[in-house]
Amino acid sequence: MTDFNDMHQKEGLAAVKDRIDKAEAPRNAATSPYIPFGFIVNDMGVFRDNHGDLGSPVCSPLYIEALTRDNNSKNWGRLLVWTDPDKKKHEYAMPGSMMAEDGAEYRRILLDNGLSIFPGRPSQNALHEYIMMAKPEVRAVSVNIPGWHGKRYISLDGIIYGQDSERAFLQVSSTLPKLVKRGTLESWQKSVALFAQGNSRLVLAISAAFAGPLLYFAGEGSGGFHIAGASSGGKTTALRVAVSVWGIALRSWRTTDNAAESWARFANDGFLAIDELGQVDGKAADQMAYMLGNGQTKGRSNKDGIARDTTEFRLVFLSTGEIGLADKIGERKIKAKAGQAVRMLEIPDDAGKGMRLFEELHGHFNADVFAKYLRQATEENQGYAASAWLEKLAEMSAENLREAISELTKAWMEEHVSLHADGQVMRAARRFALVAIAGELAAALGIVPWPDKEASNAIARCFHDWLSARGGNDSYEVHEGIKAIRDFIDRFGNSRFPPLHTPIDQVRDRAGFQVTNLKNDDEVTYLVFPDVLRSEILGGSKNASAILKAAVQQGLIEPDSRGKTSRPVNLPGGLGKKRMIHVTPFNYKEEITS
Repeated sequence: MTDFNDMHQKEGLAAVKDRIDKAEAPRNAATSPYIPFGFIVNDMGVFRDNHGDLGSPVCSPLYIEALTRDNNSKNWGRLLVWTDPDKKKHEYAMPGSMMAEDGAEYRRILLDNGLSIFPGRPSQNALHEYIMMAKPEVRAVSVNIPGWHGKRYISLDGIIYGQDSERAFLQVSSTLPKLVKRGTLESWQKSVALFAQGNSRLVLAISAAFAGPLLYFAGEGSGGFHIAGASSGGKTTALRVAVSVWGIALRSWRTTDNAAESWARFANDGFLAIDELGQVDGKAADQMAYMLGNGQTKGRSNKDGIARDTTEFRLVFLSTGEIGLADKIGERKIKAKAGQAVRMLEIPDDAGKGMRLFEELHGHFNADVFAKYLRQATEENQGYAASAWLEKLAEMSAENLREAISELTKAWMEEHVSLHADGQVMRAARRFALVAIAGELAAALGIVPWPDKEASNAIARCFHDWLSARGGNDSYEVHEGIKAIRDFIDRFGNSRFPPLHTPIDQVRDRAGFQVTNLKNDDEVTYLVFPDVLRSEILGGSKNASAILKAAVQQGLIEPDSRGKTSRPVNLPGGLGKKRMIHVTPFNYKEEITS
């Protein structure tokens, strides 16, 4: 194919006209692809039809092979096909809505992908007319989001995994994120996946990358994990290992709402990795985490004030940061809600082996050398594991896969989760279980070179580390309530809790009293006014009763002989006999039930 746009720049308009005059005749209508009326297409390009002769040039060869629409006969568009200067074929399912204005948006996409457009407004108008007038008889299905559509998975790079009766295309009005493929599946297995073995956080990262396409079969919604801890602990290395599965870009928390929503849409039934939570403010982090965990973009209006449809998605995401989401939100003096903590499960980066995130260095001198090796290995080997994974999943029976995931989830949770765990813990455990299943299935299908139970045991380790960090099997509200009581005593134990017989006019904002064990002055009991505890310390929480019950079970509150959370005390200064809550920090034992 000769690029007449390039020829025009180098040799001038006369040379282009000469080539047009010598161009081969139009193709036979019986054997040619569909061509809109009023135009001629040959090896030179698209031209106006000047009463059977070649008229003014429009662009390099471009064909409209089909009209596209979704399964509800909406979102119509056109399938454009062309070849770039390197002879590589391109297909673009262009939304019909892009024809509503002057076409600059779609021309930018065509030019970026190697189509040559003759300069000048007349040629641009002719191209617009050429595409708009096209009405080929062939039809194809359009979807506006990647992922599972019926029995097939439509990937970002246009590859369709699984068969169906009708062609399908991803039809969007923006440039799609790139999927990079380097190396081979075998080289990725040997240089990346094998070195994750023995490292619970790395196994979790790879398994989480595989888990996104299983959400559809598991009936689960979006959710993620957040690896939190001190800098230079290997957290970003874990993200690089994860994104090497797909060949996707590593994203940053520091972005706009629109960009984050775009990433989420294009990661549907897939995976998203986001680095450095600390770079964004608490409000933005809160909103972005909610959007990702909720699985739905915001409702917005277009320039005419008409509400646009929101987009629903399913994905698994992995995040990192020096602090967790609750602490980040807390920077704005706002308390994180229970749902936020479950949407983004925080795992400490320290795996407990003195090497921060790592547990096994596979012969490398130290953690820094190992991290540098993994960074290089993931740069050179990426993108092939996800393709192999999707190909295998598309070959499986959807019904069998659903049943297997259900049974394996039940088995994993029976082995690793307490029967007495709160519903929030159960919900989180299901996500850990799905990630474990993804890792084990990937190993069984030969996509990762791990032995049996490698993924299951690694994910169980991460689950118990998460459980320990959150404070046990109680609900998030109970955990936060107990933390609030302990923090209040640590902060105000000396200033607002005078000894029991101190004159009451000597202490402002009295919250109660303190009593020291005469035999052991390290044992101080704090007598807290019930209304102070419920309103000030617990902030009027609706879960106050459950918090107090858990505090009794963990030794933080000493009940009376009948099990009540308050005990009668004779108070000084004419206060009389009142029931007080006895807080005993020295008896507190953090309850972790496996």
